[in-house]
Amino acid sequence: MKKLRICFSRMRIAVGAALLTGLVLLAGAVVLAQEATQATGRITYLQVQSIGDSGDLTTMAIVIQLAGQGDRQFGFQLDAPNPAAQQAMFDLLRDAYFNNQVVSIEYTLGPGQAIGVIRRVWVSQPEQPVGELPASVPEVAALEFAIPDERFAGDAIFPPQIVGATNVEILPVEGVSIGLTPEEETEVLELALANAEVRGLLGERFNLLTAERIPVDIALGKDVAPELADRLLSLERPITLATFFSYDNNLVVEVFLQEREVIFINRRNPREYQPPESPEEVEQAVALAREALGRRVAELTGTAILAFPVSATGEPTFYDRRVLYVAFYERLDAAPLFYALVDLTNQEVLEAGPTG
Repeated sequence: MKKLRICFSRMRIAVGAALLTGLVLLAGAVVLAQEATQATGRITYLQVQSIGDSGDLTTMAIVIQLAGQGDRQFGFQLDAPNPAAQQAMFDLLRDAYFNNQVVSIEYTLGPGQAIGVIRRVWVSQPEQPVGELPASVPEVAALEFAIPDERFAGDAIFPPQIVGATNVEILPVEGVSIGLTPEEETEVLELALANAEVRGLLGERFNLLTAERIPVDIALGKDVAPELADRLLSLERPITLATFFSYDNNLVVEVFLQEREVIFINRRNPREYQPPESPEEVEQAVALAREALGRRVAELTGTAILAFPVSATGEPTFYDRRVLYVAFYERLDAAPLFYALVDLTNQEVLEAGPTG
């Protein structure tokens, strides 16, 4: 077991007269010509002890023991013959002790001395074995993905699947939103429209953007009323959330349903929040943009995403209406040639032209 002993009391050196003799010879620079010997190992014992009554830190004896050297001790004094060098040796030994590093020392051991007088200390890192490099660079098989020509087509698979993949395992997902089937979406739409308040908020022109089952904790983050929050916490089954955009009232409407019943309606300003675009909105925006750009985009492929204005502060924000960015391509993996900003709320094209 490692031991570190630091003694600052006024006392004689406990390791015996032989230690004092060897160290004092070095301190007084009366050093006989002796052959230096090296020793290497981890420090298992480190002692710092004062000598004399001065209380000066330079009158200290440093004593160590190394693994593999039995009970043999090595040491030096901080004040002789070069205090700065002696202090540096002590700092190196102390760091090696606490970091469990292997150290090497060079020391002399005169006749009748029980302790080796340390003259030099160093720490070296062991060489790391280097394995043989292969004769040639191994070939890495490229992954091939099944990507349809029309990436945004309704039957496109997303994310793209790896061709030839085996041992594919679908892991269960908990605590996230789950999309509904087309039949379930139709049922949710009918249930929502049967509610008079929902129907009044949507008006005649609206679109069902998303319909999903969500955990209760996500529903609680929708700024629901306190009385509804208590009710949601008591529910065990997931909640269905249908999100609409009303173009007549320029409003995001969130309808919460459970057990075929509308339990809460949330109204949101489009400047504060807008969900992603729906396929129906993409189709509508592309059609309006084609009318504005005419023959120039007749043979091009068009797609659209929700548009975001550039704010003065650089913070993300939304338009105060339902605006989509439309792009026209020769190929979907190439840069767009034409663009348009389409306002679905007012059914108008705000900007349109070439991208270059």
